[in-house]
Amino acid sequence: MSSFAAILKRQSIYASLLVLFISLIIVIFSLLLIFFPIARESSTHVTRVMKALSDIKAISIAIDFYEGDKGLLPNSLKELMPEYVETIFEDPWGREYQYSPTADRKLRVYSLGSDGEVGGMADAADIYLDTDRKKLIRSIEKPTWGHSE
Repeated sequence: MSSFAAILKRQSIYASLLVLFISLIIVIFSLLLIFFPIARESSTHVTRVMKALSDIKAISIAIDFYEGDKGLLPNSLKELMPEYVETIFEDPWGREYQYSPTADRKLRVYSLGSDGEVGGMADAADIYLDTDRKKLIRSIEKPTWGHSE
C-alpha cells in the first residue's frame, strides 16, 4: 500500500505543478491582452502621422508648382484642383488640412492632429512639413504627461 500512496502523492505533485503552470500561462496571456490594444493604438497613430506628413509634403510640392507657374500663392487649396492635385486631401482624422498662404514655408500646410485643435502634445500635436518625425513618434510611443519640450 505504501507504493500506491507514493504514486498518488507523486501524481498529486505533478497535478499541482500542472495547475500552477496553466495558471501562469493564463496570467501572461491576460497581461498581453491588456497591453496589446495600447501598442496597437500607438502604432495606428504613428501610421496616421506618417500619412499626414506624406500628404503635407505632396500638397506643399503642388503649391510650389502652382507658385512657379503663376507667380503667386493660391488663396486656398481648392485652387490647386484639378491641374496640380486631383482632389483635396483630408487628414487621417477626416478633417481638411489647414492652409495659410504666407511666405513662411514652414506653416503653409498643416494638420491639427488627432484633437483637431491648435497646439497639443504627443498624439494631439499639430503636424507641419518641418515636424521632427522622430521626436513626434517618440512622444506618441512614450508620452511624457505634464511635460512640454
